[in-house]
Amino acid sequence: MGHFAADCRRCKETHINYMDFQDPEMNGIPGPTIQPQANVAQLKAQLDALNEQENDALIGLMGGGQSQDFIKA
Repeated sequence: MGHFAADCRRCKETHINYMDFQDPEMNGIPGPTIQPQANVAQLKAQLDALNEQENDALIGLMGGGQSQDFIKA
């Protein structure tokens, strides 16, 4: 009869979880230096500045012209 690998009597050696492993050599690595080009407030200002034609074009590019799953109430 079969069994789960976690219940295997032959494989009772310890297993290492590398996701929780803290390597001391990694402490000296600097953090990222790349700054985002635009933040949310800048994006909102750009969207608010669109004229009606540009707004409709953006909606079309984002899939707004496709049929939706939900009907309007």
